[in-house]
Amino acid sequence: MHNLLASGSRILAEHAACCLMATICVVAPAANAQVTGAINPSGGRFVAVDDGVRRQCININTSVVSMFVLGVKARTHTSWLPTWLSSSRDVGVKVNITMTDPLTQNPTFTFPRAVKLKTSGSTNIVSLPVIYQLLTKYSFINSSNNPPSPISNISLDIDFINIEKASVLATAILSLIDFSKNLPVPPNPYSSGAQLFGQFANTLIQQAAAGSADDTPVATISYDLSTLDACGSRELREGTTALIIDYNGQDMDGVIATSDAERYCYYYSEATREVTYAAKPQPAQDCSQPGLAGAPRKPLNNPQIVYSVNSYARPSTTVAVRAPPGDTLKAAITLDNTAVGNAARHLQQERLGYDGDIAKAQSNIKAFGQALGEGLSALPPELQGESHDQTLVRLPASRAIEYDTARAIARCQRIGVSPDQCI
Repeated sequence: MHNLLASGSRILAEHAACCLMATICVVAPAANAQVTGAINPSGGRFVAVDDGVRRQCININTSVVSMFVLGVKARTHTSWLPTWLSSSRDVGVKVNITMTDPLTQNPTFTFPRAVKLKTSGSTNIVSLPVIYQLLTKYSFINSSNNPPSPISNISLDIDFINIEKASVLATAILSLIDFSKNLPVPPNPYSSGAQLFGQFANTLIQQAAAGSADDTPVATISYDLSTLDACGSRELREGTTALIIDYNGQDMDGVIATSDAERYCYYYSEATREVTYAAKPQPAQDCSQPGLAGAPRKPLNNPQIVYSVNSYARPSTTVAVRAPPGDTLKAAITLDNTAVGNAARHLQQERLGYDGDIAKAQSNIKAFGQALGEGLSALPPELQGESHDQTLVRLPASRAIEYDTARAIARCQRIGVSPDQCI
Protein backbone atom coordinates (compact mmCIF):
# COMPACT_ATOMS: atom_id res chain seq x y z
CA MET A 1 0.00 0.00 0.00
CA HIS A 2 2.73 2.45 0.96
CA ASN A 3 4.62 1.78 -2.28
CA LEU A 4 1.43 2.18 -4.28
CA LEU A 5 0.69 5.48 -2.56
CA ALA A 6 4.23 6.59 -3.30
CA SER A 7 3.57 5.78 -6.94
CA GLY A 8 0.44 7.89 -6.70
CA SER A 9 2.58 10.70 -5.31
CA ARG A 10 4.81 10.53 -8.37
CA ILE A 11 1.75 10.62 -10.63
CA LEU A 12 0.62 13.72 -8.76
CA ALA A 13 3.98 15.43 -9.06
CA GLU A 14 4.17 14.70 -12.75
CA HIS A 15 0.94 16.63 -13.24
CA ALA A 16 2.13 19.50 -11.02
CA ALA A 17 -0.65 19.11 -8.48
CA CYS A 18 -1.08 18.13 -4.85
CA CYS A 19 -3.79 16.24 -3.04
CA LEU A 20 -6.39 18.14 -1.04
CA MET A 21 -6.03 18.02 2.74
CA ALA A 22 -9.29 16.89 4.28
CA THR A 23 -10.60 15.30 7.45
CA ILE A 24 -13.60 14.77 9.63
CA CYS A 25 -16.10 17.44 8.57
CA VAL A 26 -16.95 20.62 6.76
CA VAL A 27 -20.09 22.62 6.26
CA ALA A 28 -21.43 25.88 7.53
CA PRO A 29 -24.77 26.96 8.88
CA ALA A 30 -27.59 29.17 7.75
CA ALA A 31 -28.26 32.46 9.50
CA ASN A 32 -30.58 30.89 12.04
CA ALA A 33 -29.78 28.09 14.45
CA GLN A 34 -30.66 25.26 12.10
CA VAL A 35 -29.11 24.09 8.88
CA THR A 36 -30.46 21.64 6.37
CA GLY A 37 -28.06 19.11 4.93
CA ALA A 38 -27.54 15.53 3.90
CA ILE A 39 -26.19 13.08 6.47
CA ASN A 40 -26.02 9.34 7.04
CA PRO A 41 -26.49 6.79 8.41
CA SER A 42 -29.11 7.60 11.06
CA GLY A 43 -30.27 11.16 10.49
CA GLY A 44 -29.36 14.18 12.53
CA ARG A 45 -29.42 17.95 12.72
CA PHE A 46 -26.95 20.75 12.06
CA VAL A 47 -26.97 23.41 14.80
CA ALA A 48 -25.19 26.75 14.78
CA VAL A 49 -22.83 27.00 17.76
CA ASP A 50 -22.25 30.52 19.08
CA ASP A 51 -18.50 31.12 19.20
CA GLY A 52 -18.81 34.85 19.88
CA VAL A 53 -18.27 36.01 16.29
CA ARG A 54 -21.14 36.82 13.98
CA ARG A 55 -21.82 34.40 11.13
CA GLN A 56 -21.83 35.51 7.52
CA CYS A 57 -22.40 34.11 4.06
CA ILE A 58 -19.32 33.05 2.06
CA ASN A 59 -19.26 34.20 -1.56
CA ILE A 60 -16.64 31.93 -3.13
CA ASN A 61 -16.06 34.44 -5.96
CA THR A 62 -14.66 36.93 -3.45
CA SER A 63 -13.48 34.73 -0.58
CA VAL A 64 -11.18 31.85 0.27
CA VAL A 65 -11.90 29.46 3.14
CA SER A 66 -10.17 27.91 6.15
CA MET A 67 -11.75 25.05 8.09
CA PHE A 68 -10.99 23.25 11.35
CA VAL A 69 -12.29 20.09 12.96
CA LEU A 70 -12.79 20.57 16.71
CA GLY A 71 -13.85 17.13 17.87
CA VAL A 72 -16.12 14.11 17.77
CA LYS A 73 -18.26 12.85 20.67
CA ALA A 74 -20.37 9.69 20.79
CA ARG A 75 -22.28 7.52 23.25
CA THR A 76 -20.82 4.04 23.41
CA HIS A 77 -24.25 2.48 22.79
CA THR A 78 -25.15 4.67 19.82
CA SER A 79 -26.61 2.43 17.13
CA TRP A 80 -24.15 3.51 14.45
CA LEU A 81 -21.08 3.43 16.70
CA PRO A 82 -19.02 0.26 16.23
CA THR A 83 -18.70 -1.86 19.38
CA TRP A 84 -14.94 -2.01 18.97
CA LEU A 85 -14.60 1.77 19.34
CA SER A 86 -15.23 1.88 23.10
CA SER A 87 -12.40 -0.58 23.73
CA SER A 88 -9.93 0.86 21.20
CA ARG A 89 -7.17 3.26 22.13
CA ASP A 90 -6.58 4.42 18.57
CA VAL A 91 -9.16 4.96 15.85
CA GLY A 92 -8.61 5.60 12.17
CA VAL A 93 -10.80 8.29 10.62
CA LYS A 94 -11.07 8.29 6.83
CA VAL A 95 -12.66 11.15 4.94
CA ASN A 96 -13.37 11.52 1.26
CA ILE A 97 -13.92 15.10 0.19
CA THR A 98 -15.77 15.45 -3.09
CA MET A 99 -16.23 18.64 -5.10
CA THR A 100 -18.69 19.07 -7.93
CA ASP A 101 -17.66 21.04 -11.00
CA PRO A 102 -20.76 21.50 -13.20
CA LEU A 103 -18.72 22.47 -16.29
CA THR A 104 -16.62 19.34 -16.72
CA GLN A 105 -17.64 16.12 -18.44
CA ASN A 106 -16.87 14.22 -15.23
CA PRO A 107 -18.49 16.61 -12.74
CA THR A 108 -17.17 15.16 -9.46
CA PHE A 109 -13.75 14.25 -8.13
CA THR A 110 -12.77 12.92 -4.74
CA PHE A 111 -9.70 13.08 -2.51
CA PRO A 112 -9.04 10.71 0.42
CA ARG A 113 -7.54 11.75 3.72
CA ALA A 114 -6.95 9.80 6.94
CA VAL A 115 -5.91 10.62 10.49
CA LYS A 116 -5.39 8.60 13.69
CA LEU A 117 -7.17 9.78 16.84
CA LYS A 118 -7.05 8.64 20.47
CA THR A 119 -10.30 8.06 22.34
CA SER A 120 -10.94 9.57 25.76
CA GLY A 121 -13.85 10.07 28.12
CA SER A 122 -16.06 8.02 30.43
CA THR A 123 -17.41 4.55 29.80
CA ASN A 124 -20.64 6.03 28.44
CA ILE A 125 -19.23 8.86 26.30
CA VAL A 126 -16.35 8.42 23.91
CA SER A 127 -14.63 11.59 22.69
CA LEU A 128 -12.19 11.98 19.85
CA PRO A 129 -10.65 15.33 20.76
CA VAL A 130 -8.81 16.83 17.83
CA ILE A 131 -8.04 20.25 16.43
CA TYR A 132 -7.21 19.55 12.82
CA GLN A 133 -6.82 22.10 10.05
CA LEU A 134 -8.85 20.92 7.10
CA LEU A 135 -8.32 23.77 4.64
CA THR A 136 -6.09 26.84 4.70
CA LYS A 137 -7.38 29.84 2.73
CA TYR A 138 -8.63 27.46 0.10
CA SER A 139 -10.13 28.59 -3.22
CA PHE A 140 -13.28 26.95 -4.56
CA ILE A 141 -12.60 28.28 -8.05
CA ASN A 142 -11.47 25.65 -10.56
CA SER A 143 -8.49 27.34 -12.20
CA SER A 144 -8.07 24.43 -14.61
CA ASN A 145 -11.17 25.55 -16.51
CA ASN A 146 -10.83 28.26 -19.15
CA PRO A 147 -12.04 30.66 -17.95
CA PRO A 148 -11.79 29.65 -14.25
CA SER A 149 -15.18 28.71 -12.82
CA PRO A 150 -16.69 28.11 -9.37
CA ILE A 151 -17.20 24.71 -7.79
CA SER A 152 -20.89 24.21 -7.00
CA ASN A 153 -20.87 21.71 -4.12
CA ILE A 154 -18.62 20.16 -1.50
CA SER A 155 -19.37 16.96 0.40
CA LEU A 156 -17.59 14.66 2.81
CA ASP A 157 -17.98 10.97 3.58
CA ILE A 158 -16.67 10.10 7.04
CA ASP A 159 -15.78 6.59 8.24
CA PHE A 160 -14.35 5.13 11.46
CA ILE A 161 -11.78 2.41 10.80
CA ASN A 162 -10.58 -0.24 13.28
CA ILE A 163 -6.79 0.09 13.05
CA GLU A 164 -5.97 -2.06 16.10
CA LYS A 165 -7.22 -5.24 14.47
CA ALA A 166 -4.72 -6.83 12.07
CA SER A 167 -6.37 -6.71 8.65
CA VAL A 168 -5.78 -5.67 5.06
CA LEU A 169 -7.98 -2.62 5.67
CA ALA A 170 -6.03 -1.56 8.78
CA THR A 171 -2.76 -1.85 6.87
CA ALA A 172 -4.14 0.22 4.01
CA ILE A 173 -5.53 2.93 6.29
CA LEU A 174 -2.34 3.14 8.38
CA SER A 175 -0.39 3.62 5.15
CA LEU A 176 -2.78 6.37 4.06
CA ILE A 177 -2.54 8.01 7.51
CA ASP A 178 1.25 7.97 7.29
CA PHE A 179 1.18 9.26 3.72
CA SER A 180 -1.39 11.97 4.56
CA LYS A 181 0.97 13.56 7.09
CA ASN A 182 3.13 14.85 4.25
CA LEU A 183 0.40 15.94 1.85
CA PRO A 184 0.75 19.68 1.24
CA VAL A 185 -2.13 22.06 0.60
CA PRO A 186 -2.64 21.84 -3.18
CA PRO A 187 -1.94 24.82 -5.42
CA ASN A 188 -4.42 23.35 -7.90
CA PRO A 189 -6.33 20.28 -6.72
CA TYR A 190 -8.59 20.48 -9.78
CA SER A 191 -5.88 19.31 -12.18
CA SER A 192 -6.11 15.93 -13.87
CA GLY A 193 -3.13 14.68 -11.86
CA ALA A 194 -4.79 15.39 -8.53
CA GLN A 195 -7.97 13.70 -9.72
CA LEU A 196 -6.03 10.64 -10.86
CA PHE A 197 -4.37 10.37 -7.45
CA GLY A 198 -7.73 10.58 -5.68
CA GLN A 199 -9.21 7.85 -7.86
CA PHE A 200 -6.10 5.71 -7.40
CA ALA A 201 -6.00 5.89 -3.58
CA ASN A 202 -9.76 5.46 -3.20
CA THR A 203 -9.75 2.34 -5.35
CA LEU A 204 -7.14 0.75 -3.07
CA ILE A 205 -9.08 1.60 0.08
CA GLN A 206 -12.39 0.38 -1.36
CA GLN A 207 -10.82 -2.94 -2.34
CA ALA A 208 -9.35 -3.36 1.15
CA ALA A 209 -12.68 -2.48 2.82
CA ALA A 210 -14.80 -4.84 0.71
CA GLY A 211 -16.80 -7.06 3.07
CA SER A 212 -15.09 -5.72 6.19
CA ALA A 213 -16.97 -5.05 9.45
CA ASP A 214 -14.17 -2.72 10.57
CA ASP A 215 -15.24 0.15 8.30
CA THR A 216 -18.17 2.04 9.86
CA PRO A 217 -19.79 5.00 8.02
CA VAL A 218 -20.35 7.91 10.40
CA ALA A 219 -21.84 10.65 8.24
CA THR A 220 -22.10 12.16 4.81
CA ILE A 221 -22.27 15.95 4.74
CA SER A 222 -23.07 17.88 1.56
CA TYR A 223 -23.44 21.61 0.94
CA ASP A 224 -23.71 23.99 -1.97
CA LEU A 225 -21.35 26.94 -2.51
CA SER A 226 -22.66 30.45 -3.08
CA THR A 227 -21.43 32.89 -5.72
CA LEU A 228 -23.52 35.67 -4.17
CA ASP A 229 -23.28 37.71 -0.97
CA ALA A 230 -26.48 36.08 0.32
CA CYS A 231 -26.71 32.36 1.11
CA GLY A 232 -29.52 29.86 0.94
CA SER A 233 -30.06 27.31 3.70
CA ARG A 234 -27.80 24.72 2.04
CA GLU A 235 -24.87 27.05 1.30
CA LEU A 236 -21.58 27.52 3.09
CA ARG A 237 -21.31 30.11 5.86
CA GLU A 238 -18.75 31.14 8.42
CA GLY A 239 -19.00 29.94 11.98
CA THR A 240 -18.83 26.93 14.27
CA THR A 241 -21.30 24.11 13.68
CA ALA A 242 -22.23 20.82 15.32
CA LEU A 243 -23.84 17.92 13.54
CA ILE A 244 -25.84 16.23 16.30
CA ILE A 245 -27.45 12.79 16.11
CA ASP A 246 -30.29 11.27 18.15
CA TYR A 247 -29.52 8.87 20.98
CA ASN A 248 -31.82 6.68 23.07
CA GLY A 249 -30.23 4.88 25.99
CA GLN A 250 -30.03 4.59 29.75
CA ASP A 251 -27.99 7.72 30.45
CA MET A 252 -29.75 10.65 28.79
CA ASP A 253 -28.07 13.47 30.72
CA GLY A 254 -27.25 16.27 28.29
CA VAL A 255 -29.02 14.53 25.39
CA ILE A 256 -31.73 16.30 23.41
CA ALA A 257 -34.04 15.11 20.65
CA THR A 258 -32.90 16.51 17.32
CA SER A 259 -36.55 17.26 16.54
CA ASP A 260 -36.43 19.70 19.49
CA ALA A 261 -33.15 21.35 18.42
CA GLU A 262 -34.79 24.72 17.78
CA ARG A 263 -35.82 24.94 21.45
CA TYR A 264 -32.19 25.51 22.49
CA CYS A 265 -29.25 27.83 21.94
CA TYR A 266 -25.77 26.34 21.49
CA TYR A 267 -22.43 27.71 22.63
CA TYR A 268 -18.77 26.75 22.46
CA SER A 269 -17.16 26.66 25.90
CA GLU A 270 -13.66 28.14 26.08
CA ALA A 271 -13.06 26.36 29.39
CA THR A 272 -14.04 22.81 28.42
CA ARG A 273 -13.63 22.99 24.62
CA GLU A 274 -17.02 21.44 24.02
CA VAL A 275 -20.51 22.40 22.89
CA THR A 276 -22.96 23.47 25.59
CA TYR A 277 -26.64 24.34 25.31
CA ALA A 278 -29.34 26.34 27.06
CA ALA A 279 -33.12 26.23 26.76
CA LYS A 280 -34.85 29.21 25.16
CA PRO A 281 -37.64 30.85 27.18
CA GLN A 282 -39.68 30.72 23.96
CA PRO A 283 -39.01 28.19 21.14
CA ALA A 284 -38.97 30.88 18.42
CA GLN A 285 -36.67 33.21 20.33
CA ASP A 286 -33.50 34.45 18.60
CA CYS A 287 -30.38 33.14 20.33
CA SER A 288 -28.57 36.45 19.74
CA GLN A 289 -30.86 38.29 22.18
CA PRO A 290 -28.91 39.62 25.19
CA GLY A 291 -31.15 37.95 27.77
CA LEU A 292 -29.98 34.49 26.73
CA ALA A 293 -26.27 35.14 27.23
CA GLY A 294 -26.48 34.34 30.95
CA ALA A 295 -28.84 31.36 30.69
CA PRO A 296 -27.67 28.16 32.49
CA ARG A 297 -25.75 25.87 30.13
CA LYS A 298 -25.10 22.15 30.11
CA PRO A 299 -22.63 20.06 28.10
CA LEU A 300 -24.31 18.66 25.00
CA ASN A 301 -23.85 14.88 25.03
CA ASN A 302 -25.58 13.89 21.81
CA PRO A 303 -23.35 12.07 19.34
CA GLN A 304 -21.79 14.95 17.43
CA ILE A 305 -19.16 16.23 15.03
CA VAL A 306 -17.98 19.82 15.55
CA TYR A 307 -16.13 22.02 13.07
CA SER A 308 -15.47 25.69 12.34
CA VAL A 309 -15.14 27.84 9.20
CA ASN A 310 -13.42 31.18 8.53
CA SER A 311 -13.34 33.17 5.27
CA TYR A 312 -10.91 35.76 3.91
CA ALA A 313 -11.03 38.20 1.01
CA ARG A 314 -9.62 36.65 -2.15
CA PRO A 315 -6.33 38.34 -3.18
CA SER A 316 -7.76 39.50 -6.53
CA THR A 317 -10.87 41.00 -4.92
CA THR A 318 -11.27 44.81 -4.92
CA VAL A 319 -14.34 45.04 -2.64
CA ALA A 320 -16.05 42.54 -0.36
CA VAL A 321 -19.40 42.42 1.43
CA ARG A 322 -19.38 41.45 5.10
CA ALA A 323 -21.74 41.14 8.05
CA PRO A 324 -21.21 44.12 10.39
CA PRO A 325 -19.27 43.49 13.62
CA GLY A 326 -21.03 42.82 16.92
CA ASP A 327 -20.37 40.07 19.47
CA THR A 328 -23.29 37.66 19.61
CA LEU A 329 -22.34 36.82 23.20
CA LYS A 330 -22.34 40.54 24.11
CA ALA A 331 -18.88 40.28 25.66
CA ALA A 332 -15.63 42.16 25.19
CA ILE A 333 -13.13 40.55 22.80
CA THR A 334 -9.38 41.04 23.23
CA LEU A 335 -7.29 39.80 20.34
CA ASP A 336 -4.00 38.00 20.95
CA ASN A 337 -1.29 40.66 20.51
CA THR A 338 1.26 38.26 19.06
CA ALA A 339 -1.19 36.99 16.46
CA VAL A 340 -2.16 40.57 15.54
CA GLY A 341 1.49 41.51 15.09
CA ASN A 342 2.20 38.44 12.99
CA ALA A 343 -0.89 39.08 10.87
CA ALA A 344 0.11 42.71 10.30
CA ARG A 345 3.56 41.69 9.10
CA HIS A 346 2.04 39.05 6.84
CA LEU A 347 -0.35 41.54 5.24
CA GLN A 348 2.31 44.16 4.65
CA GLN A 349 4.96 41.77 3.35
CA GLU A 350 3.00 39.10 1.50
CA ARG A 351 -0.49 40.33 0.64
CA LEU A 352 -0.35 41.63 -2.94
CA GLY A 353 -2.13 44.97 -3.24
CA TYR A 354 -2.46 45.63 0.50
CA ASP A 355 -2.36 49.41 1.02
CA GLY A 356 -0.99 49.74 4.57
CA ASP A 357 2.26 49.39 6.46
CA ILE A 358 2.72 47.15 9.49
CA ALA A 359 1.67 49.83 11.97
CA LYS A 360 -1.53 50.58 10.05
CA ALA A 361 -2.37 46.91 9.67
CA GLN A 362 -1.90 46.27 13.38
CA SER A 363 -3.95 49.33 14.37
CA ASN A 364 -6.81 48.45 12.04
CA ILE A 365 -6.96 44.79 13.05
CA LYS A 366 -7.12 45.84 16.72
CA ALA A 367 -9.87 48.35 15.91
CA PHE A 368 -11.91 45.69 14.12
CA GLY A 369 -11.31 43.38 17.08
CA GLN A 370 -12.72 45.95 19.47
CA ALA A 371 -15.73 46.43 17.20
CA LEU A 372 -16.43 42.69 17.33
CA GLY A 373 -17.56 43.22 20.91
CA GLU A 374 -18.94 46.75 20.69
CA GLY A 375 -20.48 46.94 17.21
CA LEU A 376 -19.96 48.96 14.04
CA SER A 377 -20.23 52.33 15.81
CA ALA A 378 -16.98 51.59 17.69
CA LEU A 379 -15.02 51.82 14.43
CA PRO A 380 -13.59 55.09 13.10
CA PRO A 381 -15.49 56.27 9.99
CA GLU A 382 -12.74 55.21 7.58
CA LEU A 383 -13.16 51.57 8.67
CA GLN A 384 -16.96 51.38 8.72
CA GLY A 385 -17.44 50.79 5.00
CA GLU A 386 -20.65 51.45 3.10
CA SER A 387 -24.08 50.11 3.93
CA HIS A 388 -25.11 47.24 1.64
CA ASP A 389 -28.60 45.73 1.65
CA GLN A 390 -29.26 47.13 5.16
CA THR A 391 -27.77 44.17 7.06
CA LEU A 392 -24.35 44.09 5.35
CA VAL A 393 -21.42 46.43 4.77
CA ARG A 394 -19.20 46.83 1.71
CA LEU A 395 -15.47 47.18 2.39
CA PRO A 396 -12.46 47.77 0.13
CA ALA A 397 -10.22 44.72 -0.11
CA SER A 398 -7.56 45.92 2.35
CA ARG A 399 -10.14 46.73 5.02
CA ALA A 400 -12.01 43.49 4.38
CA ILE A 401 -8.91 41.36 4.93
CA GLU A 402 -8.16 43.26 8.16
CA TYR A 403 -11.70 42.61 9.35
CA ASP A 404 -11.50 38.98 8.22
CA THR A 405 -8.24 38.60 10.15
CA ALA A 406 -9.73 40.07 13.33
CA ARG A 407 -12.75 37.74 13.09
CA ALA A 408 -10.59 34.69 12.48
CA ILE A 409 -8.26 35.43 15.40
CA ALA A 410 -11.21 36.05 17.75
CA ARG A 411 -13.02 32.88 16.69
CA CYS A 412 -9.90 30.73 16.92
CA GLN A 413 -9.10 32.04 20.39
CA ARG A 414 -12.54 30.99 21.58
CA ILE A 415 -12.56 27.53 20.01
CA GLY A 416 -9.04 26.63 21.13
CA VAL A 417 -7.17 26.92 17.84
CA SER A 418 -3.81 28.69 17.86
CA PRO A 419 -4.50 32.21 16.50
CA ASP A 420 -1.38 31.98 14.33
CA GLN A 421 -3.08 29.17 12.40
CA CYS A 422 -5.91 31.56 11.51
CA ILE A 423 -4.11 34.60 10.13
